[in-house]
Amino acid sequence: MGLLNRSSNKQTLRERGELRRHLDDLRDLRESKLRELGGIAVGMHRGEGIDRDALWAAAAAIAAIDDEARLVCRGLDMGLSLAQLEDLSRNDSDAAAAPDG
Repeated sequence: MGLLNRSSNKQTLRERGELRRHLDDLRDLRESKLRELGGIAVGMHRGEGIDRDALWAAAAAIAAIDDEARLVCRGLDMGLSLAQLEDLSRNDSDAAAAPDG
């Protein structure tokens, strides 16, 4: 059972705690990924060459973590249930995937 697989209209204390713990985990993961990105930069400075794919992948991972953390913070601030947060996430990703025009 995943974090966002429950349905209710009101955020419970348990959900709030799960979201806070998940946010803490995301912050730890972000810190780790930033260190990884720094290691890539140090390697480039030492003359190991520019690895654009590694830089791009590391930066994209950090951006994805930031997006998820913003969503979790929004859920906490607005008191959204996990089901509501999942719907919001799905709608945000659908809007991002939609072509402009």
